[in-house]
Amino acid sequence: MKRIAAILLIIAALITGAGAKYQYVFFDVFDTVTELTVYAASETAAADAARAAHERLIYLNMLFDIYNEYNDAVSLMAVNASAAKAPVSVSEETMALLKFAKEAYTLTGARVNAAMGS
Repeated sequence: MKRIAAILLIIAALITGAGAKYQYVFFDVFDTVTELTVYAASETAAADAARAAHERLIYLNMLFDIYNEYNDAVSLMAVNASAAKAPVSVSEETMALLKFAKEAYTLTGARVNAAMGS
């Protein structure tokens, strides 16, 4: 998740250009506190970048949620519930996460195991 946050921060900085520092905190994604720092030429530009980043985090939270299903996204809960019956189509983001988890499992000698849950 830190990797995603870092990428969003870089994108926000590139979009808005370097400038003043603005900080935002979100409590509604990934069951944790998310802090976002945006450097922007204006408060409006920073707020726009923060809003875009927050919307993206909300979407990713829906995709990676193992406890809830959503009408507008196939969550990991839906994948787990359906995968034994038939193949399940998932988003590119979900596939990338699953591939990354598999790679982390291999690289760490099974010390990182996404299947263990939270």
